[in-house]
Amino acid sequence: MRKYMKMLACLMAAIYMVSCQKDPIFEEVSSLTTLDATDVSINSAVLNGELDLTYWRRDNIQVEYVGFYISTSSDFNSEDTEYYEQNSSSSSSPNFSFSREARGLKENTTYYYYAYARKWADEAVIKGAVKSFTTRPLIAPQGAIRGLFSVSSTKKVFFSKGNLQYKASTATWRFAENQYDYVGDGNLNVSATYSGWIDLFGQGTSGYNGRYPYNTWDDDTESYGNPNGDLDGTNYDWGVYNAISNGGNQKGMWRTMSSAECNYLFQKRANASQLYSNARIAGTNGMIVLPDDWILPSGCSFNPGQKNYSSNVYTLEKWAKMEQAGAVFLPAAGGRCFRFNSPYSGFNDIEMRDVNVEGSYRLSTSHWFENKPSFACIYDFDESSILITGYNYGGLEWAWSVRLVQDYQ
Repeated sequence: MRKYMKMLACLMAAIYMVSCQKDPIFEEVSSLTTLDATDVSINSAVLNGELDLTYWRRDNIQVEYVGFYISTSSDFNSEDTEYYEQNSSSSSSPNFSFSREARGLKENTTYYYYAYARKWADEAVIKGAVKSFTTRPLIAPQGAIRGLFSVSSTKKVFFSKGNLQYKASTATWRFAENQYDYVGDGNLNVSATYSGWIDLFGQGTSGYNGRYPYNTWDDDTESYGNPNGDLDGTNYDWGVYNAISNGGNQKGMWRTMSSAECNYLFQKRANASQLYSNARIAGTNGMIVLPDDWILPSGCSFNPGQKNYSSNVYTLEKWAKMEQAGAVFLPAAGGRCFRFNSPYSGFNDIEMRDVNVEGSYRLSTSHWFENKPSFACIYDFDESSILITGYNYGGLEWAWSVRLVQDYQ
């Protein structure tokens, strides 16, 4: 019995010694390296790592997964801690480099991260050193809403803080003081000497080459648009040709969106269908468009994709919170159109239509007919439809709203 007990004690000691030893594979793999983050922006960064596979392959052990942990806390205990994982490479090279883009990050915030690798069989994990980076702060240019909006897979823009306005008596351009401001019936006073503000414009009426913002003539080839085609990058674009007094006050800082950019904004950017809706702010009807990385402010609500203006109703106090978070509001400012007296006499007068009922916003793209730009593309909304494809045609001479954008550098 005593001999049996001695043998049992020796066996237990051996088991204990084995259990306390480190996995030799993990002990030897000391070259899992967390590399510096690259392409750090306001809300994203590329995380990089490198793994020496020599010792793993020596014992025919496959590294199934590699990835990163990232957090705003250095101990990785905060609620926003996330991980990004991917399959490892089957490359014969002894060194395996891997990367992953972390998105949806907070601007001007320090993040901690480390690379890791694990085996499939026992989920054992090895970790690289902890590193950190700080996202860039978002600095909006003068006259812009503090939010970024993707208009292509490679381009983001800021929206101006209000609709474009013009005073003929002083030849002054400005953005409306509030996003929900519109002139309405005051646009009927349009003239070359009018001392009030107007905010509805015929296509290309920047003031260049006789295309004046106060033009009301119905000839779509002599007073409107660009005779050579679209407005993109030309002096016929209001923001390209003019200095906006409360938007940096220099020419060439702003521009009009194209149809393709409008389509991308409302249909193709990530989560596009959840980032716009009709709404009402202190009695003004319009459409809200949200930035790419939208975070709903505390105490506010948002119902996406709604046509009815009453589906999203905000007091000025709540709207201030939405705007501070980057939300854009396009008021239903109506349009200045022509009144038909008879089928034979044609246009004879101008009138306002659908003020606080419909919003129509100009794009830089023209529709061509018989080798000339015959219609201008717009995007449009009311309570019966939200036509945001950027291919809805509005006559060059009819006056619609303009909301300029500025490219994010």
